[in-house]
Amino acid sequence: MIELAPRNPYGLALSAPIVARAGLDGAGIDRLANLAGVGAVLSDPLSATSTTWPAWEATPAGVIWPSGGRSIQRARRELPHWSRRGSPILVTLLATTPAEASELLDELDPEAHPGLVLDLTATTTVATAEALLSTVRRYWVAPLLVECPIDGPALADLVPALAAADALLLARGPRALGQHSHGRLVGPAAEPLIAAAAQTVRQLTRQPLLVGASTAAGAHVAWSLGADALVIDVALWHDLTFAELALQQRPA
Repeated sequence: MIELAPRNPYGLALSAPIVARAGLDGAGIDRLANLAGVGAVLSDPLSATSTTWPAWEATPAGVIWPSGGRSIQRARRELPHWSRRGSPILVTLLATTPAEASELLDELDPEAHPGLVLDLTATTTVATAEALLSTVRRYWVAPLLVECPIDGPALADLVPALAAADALLLARGPRALGQHSHGRLVGPAAEPLIAAAAQTVRQLTRQPLLVGASTAAGAHVAWSLGADALVIDVALWHDLTFAELALQQRPA
């Protein structure tokens, strides 16, 4: 077992320190929640207004995961079912203003979800990040994780502003532009950049830290940097045994 919210009275105990991320429109949540080695699943980002999803795009450097998210209204029928899956489903919220964050929270039943992930990867200022986190924390007392951008505000300034979060995520690479899509880079080429950011964050805080990995080597580096859990995106789409492989890289 691994505890990702030790300071929170509700706690967030996972059976394994591996968190899998669902695909576009929540694809794969049922399968991932029952996959060997997976301790929790991140939903796709849910926003106040619907964003047109371009397709993800494969490139020589990895996959460009498109920006934005689907509206929480489109996911409304799925939300009650997520609480009954094999592994905890952490609802990911994508908001750009405190008002949007409040609107999203109004759609959620706090008793039905073990934790939230506040996606700040589109945030460009520390002040905005603080305002969003403050709004969500005010109304959500259960575990709250925050996903940070590795190419946003300086981490030395951002991390202290996120002290109210129960855990931090560094799981996706920098902004990227392909032939047909734009978003964030996920895959082997992003791993060294995520690792460098993780090293900085670990020097700044002892909050639980979740780090993205897509290869066995990347998993090994993430564990060596003090990651408390790994976030896996595309690797599980291609190899359903990768969660167990990533666990094997963890120091005894």
